[in-house]
Amino acid sequence: TVAVGDEHSCGVRSGSVYCWGRNDFMQSLPDDLSGAAAVSIDKVTVPGTVERVFAGGQTTCAINADHEAYCWGSLNFEVAPRRIARVTRLMPGTRFTQLAISEDHACAIKDGGAVVCWGAASQQQLGQSNTMARVFDDPQPIEGPELFVALAAGTEATCGITVARKLVCWGSGSRGQLGSPSGAQQSVQIGTTQMWSRVAIGYNHTCAIGDGGVYCWGDNEDGALGNGTFISRRSLGMPILANATEITAGFGVTCALLSSGGARCWGSNVQGELGNGKIAHKREPALVALPAGTVRQIVAGDHHACALVGASSPYTAYCWGLNTKKQLDGTSAAVTHSTPVLVSTTTKFTQLAAGIMHTCGLAAGGSITCWGENGNSELGISGLTSLHTVNAPSSPWSYVAAGIYTTCAISAGQLYCWGAYPGLTGSPATPTNLGKVGSWEWSTISIGRGFAVGIVLNAGTPHLAAFATDANKCSAGFTSGATSTAPVEILSGLQPLGATAVVTAAQNGSHTCLQRNPSTTGIVTCWGNNNSKQLGVTTAPACGVVVEPISSPTWSATAAPSRLAVASDHSCAIAGDLSLYCWGSYDSYEVGSTPGGTAMPTPLFPGTNWVQIATGLEHTCGVQSDGKAYCWGANKYGEAGDGTQFEPAPVVAGIVP
Repeated sequence: TVAVGDEHSCGVRSGSVYCWGRNDFMQSLPDDLSGAAAVSIDKVTVPGTVERVFAGGQTTCAINADHEAYCWGSLNFEVAPRRIARVTRLMPGTRFTQLAISEDHACAIKDGGAVVCWGAASQQQLGQSNTMARVFDDPQPIEGPELFVALAAGTEATCGITVARKLVCWGSGSRGQLGSPSGAQQSVQIGTTQMWSRVAIGYNHTCAIGDGGVYCWGDNEDGALGNGTFISRRSLGMPILANATEITAGFGVTCALLSSGGARCWGSNVQGELGNGKIAHKREPALVALPAGTVRQIVAGDHHACALVGASSPYTAYCWGLNTKKQLDGTSAAVTHSTPVLVSTTTKFTQLAAGIMHTCGLAAGGSITCWGENGNSELGISGLTSLHTVNAPSSPWSYVAAGIYTTCAISAGQLYCWGAYPGLTGSPATPTNLGKVGSWEWSTISIGRGFAVGIVLNAGTPHLAAFATDANKCSAGFTSGATSTAPVEILSGLQPLGATAVVTAAQNGSHTCLQRNPSTTGIVTCWGNNNSKQLGVTTAPACGVVVEPISSPTWSATAAPSRLAVASDHSCAIAGDLSLYCWGSYDSYEVGSTPGGTAMPTPLFPGTNWVQIATGLEHTCGVQSDGKAYCWGANKYGEAGDGTQFEPAPVVAGIVP
């Protein structure tokens, strides 16, 4: 057998145990007191002929041919007193058939089927109605008369299969992992008609085999339930596979072995854990599988992206990524599209805008078509629709922007908004005219969380203007004592902005960045929230105070909307030499190949030249000077557009190069 813990692994060969990996709690090599990781496979001395090995968290156990159980590593888990031990027998004089180990507790089946548990008990994961933790030397029997033949342990939860082939779970049901709609902690029987044979618990989900069928329930954020969606469920549901013989579950991923000998896996594929020859999250730019042609614009929503492609305006629109609200084309029922889909066979566009879950396009005739989420009438119409054309007022639309449940557009220098736009109570389904800023005409607009900023022109000279709710005034650029729900000029001290200034707001965030060009070189300035260093500095400035990213490169003397992009936790800009710089948080590689965060603008992908950049929630897309589009970062829903993603339904695993 083979067993895997948090960051260590063990296996049984010829009656002996061999382990490797992390060893800071002696979980791999109990006789090595240095704590150094075991980079090679080494034998662990366990009495008798070992038949099975079990691992979880920083703990390892083995059972020999005499059914004696021995454990090493972090034996008491986080329970005081913390005990890190060499090979130690569990309940001397007692014989066992199986163990199940998680990060916070363990349970063992004694000969005859009785179960004892130890470790943390805050969620009753030890099978008792009290929450008293137990140490390795004092495991306690679970309550109830049931006898068991199989166990599985996860964080704060335990499941077991009884001798009568019933499936019973206990512990935390906060994410539905007990299969109980109530989420109660008491013992819950799963299903009443199936004969259960295997069970496995992942981080917050559970899967089991009943009558050969695979059933899953609990958290489904990564598609680990295998039901073809990313929607969690607290009850049994229908089987997702037939003829399964083994099941295993991990952090957002599940795999099953079939009676035919084949394997199927589903869920997270961050590092290629599905074994289907693909890796979802991208540390390097992935070429988007768009049709041949020059990419003229690229935009990104929270979990989707769109592009305009063509030789001359108007252009053909394509979108890819998450599609739960039909934000890719307004009609497709698929949950995701990991390669671009054509938006329309009849309408071409001159500009696109992506909100968090809706998309809008400015058509050649000056009308605007929006598709996707419409819970707040952001498509410009009320009701349950996913596609709508917003006709222009007396003059054609010239610009469109999309944000959180909001759309704004410009016609004849006047600003119109619909949906849940900042400072408004209610969500108008038709464009509301917010007018000009005095006599100054709107040129561009960008929508953040509870605020909007844009460029207005005074006889051709650009100025900044904004409006915001009081709670989001700092993000818009207002000082602590000022705010306005109607558009007014802001940050006049930054004048002159130069002829081609551009300002952009984080559509699902609370900061803003501006590129202005008062002289021969550009200046990138940011303000608002700085919890992830997305302003380009290490400390947050006061409300209404702007900062320049430290160690700035030489920014282009000509600003363009496509060369500056900000998301909730990171910002990116293209320098004068067409190199790409980003700063802020990048836990999913959206700002480069190393997870973490930085306040210093960091050059990405040396040797590449960029002409456009767009930022999503945890992914980034750009267009290189060759006119081709690339994306990187989080790719759960196919945001990279290259045919890879997490897989919410079983896929063939075990592809061998």
